[in-house]
Amino acid sequence: MVNQKLSSKKINKHFLKDFCNQLFCDGLIVYKSLKNNYELLDRENNYLNMYPNKNKFTDEFLKKLMNKHITVIGCGGLGSNLLEQLFRIGVQNYTIVDFDKVEPENLANQAIFTSKDINKSKVDVIKKFGKTVNPAININNISLKVDQTNINQVIAGTDFVFSCADYPSIKNVSLLVSNECLKKGVPHIVGGGYSGHEASLGTMVIPKKTFTWKDYLETSKLGRNKNQEIIPPVVNMSFLPIIKIIAAIQINEFFKLFNNNDNLLLINSFNEFDMNLYQIRKTMIRKESTE
Repeated sequence: MVNQKLSSKKINKHFLKDFCNQLFCDGLIVYKSLKNNYELLDRENNYLNMYPNKNKFTDEFLKKLMNKHITVIGCGGLGSNLLEQLFRIGVQNYTIVDFDKVEPENLANQAIFTSKDINKSKVDVIKKFGKTVNPAININNISLKVDQTNINQVIAGTDFVFSCADYPSIKNVSLLVSNECLKKGVPHIVGGGYSGHEASLGTMVIPKKTFTWKDYLETSKLGRNKNQEIIPPVVNMSFLPIIKIIAAIQINEFFKLFNNNDNLLLINSFNEFDMNLYQIRKTMIRKESTE
């Protein structure tokens, strides 16, 4: 059948494109451009270059950016949505960490997973998915609970960390991750959870340049008022559209950081997105950093 089609005089570029795509899906070929995924991002480049950047998003700069090593700790609602977007925009090197398995309720608010993945390791499923998006992706998938005994190993060699875990609590795991990142000089975004219609964008910490998560916790002790704690409580609630918005904003800030954009939204403050009003509410960190 293939020979008949190839010998036909009606062969055109559309047929050749479809034919090559089928070979790719069958694993018989790998597109050269997928090994350098930044070559596929013309539209993304045009968007990013609209920022008042100190550096233009040239192919050379994007190649350097796409080769950054990203660590995502916690692959649930926020973590899985972050990873799906990062895979598709070309970042190629990852460490992903989660001890959990896919459960039926995850399908409503977490990206990547399907009903066929129930009872499978989240990090294993995500790694397999990432390879289907871009075969050049490198993923170190680690199935464990992050604690004091392994956090050094988890973060070793990374360029940026998204802390999305909420076990045993957002407050404690974020402090653990942030303290280790500060030791290693690794920029990171920490925070998560919900409070009413608001979802946490968290805070971005740039070692020796911004306030820290510890500083934020000191600020939060003051509270918004006597009856409300600043850190959103972990409750049994979630809404996929707002999770995707949070993930998109955090990734946008990651790109801005590595392009030396001065207009960083998430530094020196704890930020929450109000889905009801489409507003970002900021709690400024007032304690001076001692790191």
